[in-house]
Amino acid sequence: MSEARQGFRVWCRWVCWLARKQPKKQLRPMVKVARMIEPYLAGILAHWKKGGTNAFAEGLNSVFRTTKRKARGYCSRTQLITMAISSPASSASSDSEASSKTVGNL
Repeated sequence: MSEARQGFRVWCRWVCWLARKQPKKQLRPMVKVARMIEPYLAGILAHWKKGGTNAFAEGLNSVFRTTKRKARGYCSRTQLITMAISSPASSASSDSEASSKTVGNL
């Protein structure tokens, strides 16, 4: 991964150098992209190294938001937690995970 980080830094320097030499500012979008990616480079490289995403966490967040929306008017946290656990969306995601694990073991 250090090669990728080094390569990206070399590319950034090259783009900035070319942008300074261009009188018509044609490379400004590339400089903008380089500066936009730079703060997130560690996360991008970690994704490629480990191959993981936050899709499962985003799915859970969606279930919790839907449950909170349905639970308006309920006055206790216990009822909200019970709705989140018994939500059809949460049981559907656990069913699909179980089936994908079964298929993967065949």
